[in-house]
This record gives sequence, structure tokens and C-alpha cells, in this order.
Amino acid sequence: MTAALARRFENKVALVTGAGAGIGRAVALRLVEEGARVFAVSRGDNVDELAALHPQRIIAHRADVGVPEQIEAMVAACVERCGRIDVLCNNAGISHGGTPLHEIDLVLWDRIMDVNLRGAFVVLKHVLPVMMRQRSGSIINMSSVGGMRPAVGSAAYIVGKAGLNMLTRIAALEYVDHGIRINAVAPGTIRTPLVERSGAALIEFKESVTPMHRLGTPEEIAALTAFLASDEASYITGAIYAIDGGRCAE
Repeated sequence: MTAALARRFENKVALVTGAGAGIGRAVALRLVEEGARVFAVSRGDNVDELAALHPQRIIAHRADVGVPEQIEAMVAACVERCGRIDVLCNNAGISHGGTPLHEIDLVLWDRIMDVNLRGAFVVLKHVLPVMMRQRSGSIINMSSVGGMRPAVGSAAYIVGKAGLNMLTRIAALEYVDHGIRINAVAPGTIRTPLVERSGAALIEFKESVTPMHRLGTPEEIAALTAFLASDEASYITGAIYAIDGGRCAE
């Protein structure tokens, strides 16, 4: 990493949800490498392990973004500990697959919407006033190519991500005059620990249907996220960036 990149987030505070593993963990580490102080949030204790890697730079906080009261407390704790929020990576999310629409349990549907769509909205609801007072901020919502193209067997997940894409665009327009930029990153299949546990057969299939014939890495998603969060992306807002090895080009 160049010296310039290592200073892009110097003296800035980033709030990253879903930071305990996979993409969220990679985003948190990338922002730390570039000088940020990161308030890292996860439901599990893996976020404590992340904070132990950079105890002066990462603050661990446990919260479930599917619970509005925990989100409010999370944002308040971040402001109390760090004083401000310059970057939000709205990354926490859950998935499902292989279930026809008529067989999706209402409890599952509601849980996915609570985290992937309503949870993202509630995080925005509490972070936006902080950024409005600052007259600045950059928000990256972690979406999915699933929100840009249909796929069989994942209705709840895809509908939630499609809603997140529209929420991103609406919020970008509503808050542009407050100096706040809001974009979304839409990954394809990424080689996270969760995907690794799905087995070699599924990974080989996903690679075979990807024009670049490989899966993405969390670090590649983190690099795009860091760019969008930085001042180098100062003219970008309301955009949805597919990073999927060419899947959306087909």
C-alpha cells in the first residue's frame, strides 16, 4: 500500500457492522490500514478477536442489527467513544437459499428483512443525524448482485437487497445537500468463510458461471468500499457498484 493510501482515513472514524468475519472484517482491516479508527460491530465474540489485532485502532461492540434498540445503543456508543462518524459501512446481513417462495417460512422472511433491509434503514436513521451535524460523511451499504438480477430459491434475500439498492438511491438524494454521500457495493459470490463451508461442488459451480472463472475475495470488496468512502470518490453518490467477475454483464 502506498503512503498516500495509508493516510486516506487519518483522523477519521468508521462504523462497520457485520465486522466479525468475511467482507465486514476485511473492510474494517482495510480502513485501519489506511489510518481510520474503526468501531467494529458484530453479534458474536469474533469481533473481540478482530479488535485484539489493533487494540489502539479498533473498538469492538456487540449488537444485532435486527433489533432496533441495539442499533440505537450502538450508534450512541460509537459517538460517545469516538466523537464522530465519518464513514459507515452498513454491512451486516444474513442469507438463505434453495427455498421456493411458497415454502419460505414467515419467521425466516421476517428475520431476513429485519436484518438486511429494516436493520440497514434503522442504522441509517441513527447515523444520518450524526453526519448532518458534521456536514459530512460517506455511507456504503453492502448490497448484492442478487438485488440487481433475479435468482431462483432466494426470494427473501434478493427482495431485501433490491430494497436496499433503492433505499441507497433515495437516501443519496435526500442527504446530498448535507454533504453526505451514500452508495452501495453489490458483490457477487465472494470466498468468505461461509462460502468455503458450503463445499467444493457449489464453489466450482459458482466459478463456472462467472465470466472471470473465479470467486472474488473479501479484500477486493474492501478495496472498492474504501475507495467509495474516501475523498477520491467525492463526486460519487447514489451509485450501485457491481463487483462480481462479470456476472451482471451477461
